[in-house]
Amino acid sequence: MRILLVVPNIATRNGLHYPHGLGALAAGLAAAGHEPVVSLPQEMLTRESWRLELRAAAPDWLACGFSSHQWPFARQLMAWAREAGVPVLAGGVHATFAPEEILAAAVCDGVCVGEGEGALLDLAGGKPLTAIANVQTGTDRPALRPLLTDLDALPIYDRRHFPMAEILRVNGGELTALAGRGCPYPCTYCCNEGWRRLYSGEPWVRWRSVSHLLAELDCLCGRYAVDSLYFEDDIFTLNREFLEEFLREFPSRFALPFRVYARIGAISRDDLRRLRAAGLWMVNVGVEHGDPRIRAEVLGRQMSNAQITEFFDWCRELGIVTRAFHILGVPGETPETAQATRDLCAATLPDQIQVSLFEPYPGTKLAERCRVEKLHRGVARPTYFSAEPALELPGFPSDRQRETYRAFCAAIPELEERALRRALAAARRGEVDLVERWAPELVRRTGAEPVVPQRARIGRETKFALFAHPRSEIAYELPPGRYRFFAALALDPRCYEWDGHGVRFLVRAGDETCLDRALNPWRRVEDRGWHEVAADFRLAEKGSLRLLTAPESGDDLTALWALWGHPHLTRSDG
Repeated sequence: MRILLVVPNIATRNGLHYPHGLGALAAGLAAAGHEPVVSLPQEMLTRESWRLELRAAAPDWLACGFSSHQWPFARQLMAWAREAGVPVLAGGVHATFAPEEILAAAVCDGVCVGEGEGALLDLAGGKPLTAIANVQTGTDRPALRPLLTDLDALPIYDRRHFPMAEILRVNGGELTALAGRGCPYPCTYCCNEGWRRLYSGEPWVRWRSVSHLLAELDCLCGRYAVDSLYFEDDIFTLNREFLEEFLREFPSRFALPFRVYARIGAISRDDLRRLRAAGLWMVNVGVEHGDPRIRAEVLGRQMSNAQITEFFDWCRELGIVTRAFHILGVPGETPETAQATRDLCAATLPDQIQVSLFEPYPGTKLAERCRVEKLHRGVARPTYFSAEPALELPGFPSDRQRETYRAFCAAIPELEERALRRALAAARRGEVDLVERWAPELVRRTGAEPVVPQRARIGRETKFALFAHPRSEIAYELPPGRYRFFAALALDPRCYEWDGHGVRFLVRAGDETCLDRALNPWRRVEDRGWHEVAADFRLAEKGSLRLLTAPESGDDLTALWALWGHPHLTRSDG
């Protein structure tokens, strides 16, 4: 049977990515001899364009999985599919916890509740919907088949049905993978708590063997151009036995940097040290809130501000980049507690900061509290990055929440720059580190884009860099003497697939040009990646060292994102 698998990702800031749930369904169908076809809409289609896609796919069934944010888009796509005569099965986390809402919209023939591999195989095998476990077609909740406990029994997700070349390109060569399923922690805003209730008495948290995971990575790294890995498990370090074997086996087989999610209080400094030695370059962590009472009593997260601060200190000491998540506008929030979250963020200084307004997802304890207390405003939010508050809170009205959220977002660049400067001071290079010395007043430019310091990852290497949009000039005043200049030059790989014309990198000391190097990754493939350069120069008296970027030819600035990778100087005159 031919089944069109659809996961919309419309009006979000997440970009094209590989959806693991859909990948499991596609792999299972293919292994059973069926024909999965995948659609990952990144923008809303018209009725006609969707009908053309349906006609080209010619599916026997359409199976659509979606989040709460994507439900309005999924509803329209499913309705148009049924208009075109294609039967529809809805699934995913929102459908699992709000099946009555989905069925009431009359846009599908049934709703898959819970994990869907078995149900979809029954459907593809010709079984009627009403006879399939996990599928709800009316008001009665369906019987659930037991959870699959042996994840190694699932086929390797080879992803051949997905546009993996494009997914990897837009994500900088980063491949995502999962080591298991589920999370045991009782966070009141998270769907995992609802999944555990749904499968009460069964082991919701399950792990693959290390050998099964590494076999998948072997397959994928042999098939695709992979530069780094992202293990998207809720808490990668949760299973100690798995972690110990992973730390033994992974480094001997892969020389790839990777990032993970971790939970503060459930990971030690030694865990981080050993993961760092194995290739960990970045860790994502949920701080969520800066007020200890809100964090513990409202969000169900038992960790202290001292533990949070200690975790970020560990990561800085070990050279691990951090990304922290924060939530504003939760039940019980006040302007003062929201400020506490911003204050804790400013004190801990994560390298990357994300803040979102709370969303009461179906199946969570906080969604039920919002229903009972009548807090929900009923607004549609296509993404959790929306600036529109979901709740109307006593003492913290929605307009004040909106202002607080926007102010926090506006403060993020300054906070991230402070974190970057602290990291630069710890990683100083040479006698004059030109990234550390950078300041806005040093920039002379004619283009509209600023020169900014950042961490830049290209392939398997991450460097502190100055991002410069030609035409740019950065001027440093130096005392007289002999110097040697070092840097790694590159163009940001996100623009490789655009139509560009190359960049000239020039270094001038006084009136002398001591380095002139052009990179054109569109004309010369070997110009992709980092390129180490060095140049000697002498200043007879106090003068300026200027770093310039310009188009290689003509005045077309399209797709010219230049990077000076950790430029620095050493003195060579004793």
